[in-house]
Amino acid sequence: MAELIFAHLLVESGLHLQEHRRFDTLDAYLETVIALDPKFATPYHLADTLLTFQAGPASLKDFKQARGILETGMRELPFDQELHLTAGQFLAYLAAPRIEEFAGKTEAEQWRIAGARALARSCEL
Repeated sequence: MAELIFAHLLVESGLHLQEHRRFDTLDAYLETVIALDPKFATPYHLADTLLTFQAGPASLKDFKQARGILETGMRELPFDQELHLTAGQFLAYLAAPRIEEFAGKTEAEQWRIAGARALARSCEL
């Protein structure tokens, strides 16, 4: 069921993007997929992109939701090297500059540190 809902989510996300509309319930779909199958890796790998690269500007909420999902994924799949790499790159390089715009340098630095830790874990794996 998780895979079916995730496939639907991907199609809907593409349609929303094509039509230049935000997919406001995307986070609920992702949370549902994860609740149904917390070991299904693909949603974790794509969550940051799906949530923050939609039609219209991304909000602080989008970035925080993406981070939460990535952190859940790293807890559920502690030996997934690619997930740790994806999370580290997102936190340190993609999200931190935007977080600085939204919440200031102090919070952005915390995101960079979390990203560095995820990248270090990726290297260990």
